Amino acid sequence: MRPEQEQLIERLFLEYFDKLTIYARSVLKNLPQAEELVQDTFHEAVTHIDKLMDHENPGGWLMEVLRRKLWEHERWESKYL
Repeated sequence: MRPEQEQLIERLFLEYFDKLTIYARSVLKNLPQAEELVQDTFHEAVTHIDKLMDHENPGGWLMEVLRRKLWEHERWESKYL
């Protein structure tokens, strides 16, 4: 990653990690699972850093990725539990 990409990820992590974790925990009622999905969200941000760099609302992008991950998690749980 280029330095400006690393700076963006670091800034977003510092600004949004707690907010995303609170949201995920409110849905899952499980802090470790919530933190894991938020980490997965940031992993996806690193994977798609070029798209995120050009996005007009990076925080909204992160929230949408997390919502999709939460939906996939709930779908998986309902299928296998």
